Amino acid sequence: MPETEKGPLLTDETFFQSCLDLDRPEMREVRHFAEKHDYGQARSALAASLRSGLAARRERFLAIPYEEPENVYKYPGETDEEACERLRKHVLISVGVPCDFGAAGEINWKANPTYNQYREWTWQLNRHHEWKMLAHEYNRTKKEAYAYQAAEFFRSWVRQAVRPEQSVSGYDTECWRTIECGIRMGANWPYVLFTFFDTEAFTDDLLVDWYQSVWEHGQRLYRNRTHGNWLIMEMNGLAQIGILYPQFKQREEWLQSAFAALEEELGRQIYPDGFQ
Repeated sequence: MPETEKGPLLTDETFFQSCLDLDRPEMREVRHFAEKHDYGQARSALAASLRSGLAARRERFLAIPYEEPENVYKYPGETDEEACERLRKHVLISVGVPCDFGAAGEINWKANPTYNQYREWTWQLNRHHEWKMLAHEYNRTKKEAYAYQAAEFFRSWVRQAVRPEQSVSGYDTECWRTIECGIRMGANWPYVLFTFFDTEAFTDDLLVDWYQSVWEHGQRLYRNRTHGNWLIMEMNGLAQIGILYPQFKQREEWLQSAFAALEEELGRQIYPDGFQ
């Protein structure tokens, strides 16, 4: 795929005409502009509709206990607040190895600073545990800088991390292994979205780009599932998309597919002799 190509690949034309369920009552204004192919106004209307729906569900979502992500993205003994201030300087850690991208520079989400080119550094960087931590610290401190940092990370990532073709396997991509897709969708991105959707940092365009990228994640997880423990994380991510993004036309198909795959894998891994 050409390096000049930027994500999300999904065009507004395809997104509004083929991916969104415009028959939903809250999408009435979005449909009005989409039918006129006025995608600038459609984006604004969609963002307003999304914020309204997210606001109605935020308290319930954030009542779910915060799950501390694995700590290999922090220094030993580093507090979350200290880590968030480090992130603002663009010093990121993956599998225990730090990389300083420079406070004025952009994160390279395909980088690998390890001496032996250990590929897990790049793959696990793309799980976005740091984004979730920024959101958690924002909920505790209301420090707007954390919202802007999360928004910067997303914009940088979504431009660089172009969705691969369906034929590309997980091991042939830095940013789109299906296990990372499942982890992003199943844990980290939902928490970020429900925290920051109504901040100044999360503009209308950012919010729509976010949903476009989530749709791309859904398609990859639906079409490129694997097996074993990876499948559990993949299908958890796909199920979360089906539950948390009701605006997508494919959400019911994705949800039912994820549940069926999870039930089958549950039987294989935990109850190989059948349910009791």
